Amino acid sequence: MRKVIYFILFYFITTTLNATSLTFSSEEQKYINTKTVKVAVLPSFIPFSMSNDGKLEGLSHDIFTLIQQKTGIKMQFHVDTWDNNFDKFTNNEIDIIDSISYTKKRSSYISFTKPYHILQLALFSRKEFINY
Repeated sequence: MRKVIYFILFYFITTTLNATSLTFSSEEQKYINTKTVKVAVLPSFIPFSMSNDGKLEGLSHDIFTLIQQKTGIKMQFHVDTWDNNFDKFTNNEIDIIDSISYTKKRSSYISFTKPYHILQLALFSRKEFINY
């Protein structure tokens, strides 16, 4: 079933954000009509996900909302820490985990979509801080 979920998300994100109608196979449509996808998000990963007084906001939430509107798929959001989200995901308690970075090791058991944002990280130090 995870493959069906990831196909729907991959197909949606890469080709249909502006589409007015979508066509799904009978297997995909049955899944959409009968299942609720559990999505793990972080409570404070601004601007991607944040919870303000129990209300989810952010870029990721907006994308998930758009996916729900365009496909009809039902989603249930689980807001928790990164460690808890990842544990639930690896134990099949969660179907989708938001804001996860690609690694070769993870790619052996996770189907990744194309990234909608690439986060460039850097380390900074003072110039005089050379004897570490």
